[in-house]
Amino acid sequence: MEDFVKTRLDPALHQGYYSTILDPDTDSLKVKKIRDSFVFFRSSSKPGALEGIDVDYVALDEYDRVPGLAEASAEQSMSSSKYRIFNRWSTPK
Repeated sequence: MEDFVKTRLDPALHQGYYSTILDPDTDSLKVKKIRDSFVFFRSSSKPGALEGIDVDYVALDEYDRVPGLAEASAEQSMSSSKYRIFNRWSTPK
């Protein structure tokens, strides 16, 4: 996940318009603050990766490799959200 943020996302966020709405005090490989919202980057390979974080949106890539407990943990992290958007992507085997 950190390699993705460093090589793909950061170059786009640190130039042009996005650089004006990104909070430089909350800008790491694991969390970014864009205006009044936070974006968390976690690996889905660990079931407890989202514990203690209230989220509105979860995106799981390589879904066929996500352990069941990790998916359940992600769903639980949305328990207080009014949006509860959950997307799963994968390349079929």
